Amino acid sequence: MAAIALSTAAHAQEFTFSIQHFLSPKAPAQTVLIEPWAKAVEEASDGRIAFEIFPAMALGGAPPELYSQVRDGVVDIVWTLPGYTPGTFPRLEVFELPSVHLGDARATNLAIQDMMDDLAADFEDVHPLLVHVHTMCTPAMRCIWPMGRSKALPILKA
Repeated sequence: MAAIALSTAAHAQEFTFSIQHFLSPKAPAQTVLIEPWAKAVEEASDGRIAFEIFPAMALGGAPPELYSQVRDGVVDIVWTLPGYTPGTFPRLEVFELPSVHLGDARATNLAIQDMMDDLAADFEDVHPLLVHVHTMCTPAMRCIWPMGRSKALPILKA
């Protein structure tokens, strides 16, 4: 009996992170991106890390408030669009200028990845887990998924 209790304790959740976004629970970002990523992290951590996902702004607020919610520690992770908070990400806004994206999501994503050191000043209050565009993004729809710095870095490095 003691061995079972010790075994269970070794795999108990140590961290639970909240994820909030503005899309439907059936949206591709939820079902194809967020849920599989969360499941993969949970499995890779042997259950030490868990996620609670809140689609459709279930924890309250409006989509333009997502960045401030993660920055202020209301939630741990958000999936949002920088265009909802104009002026907050001035370096990233370069990718919203006409004719920068040109519909080539791969090239634009590689450019963003190559420029992350230059874009870092836009993310002083958060740690970006993913900054991307996709083929269906309009110039105003550059997608960002930041995680608040307070809990994120030491845990995700472990």
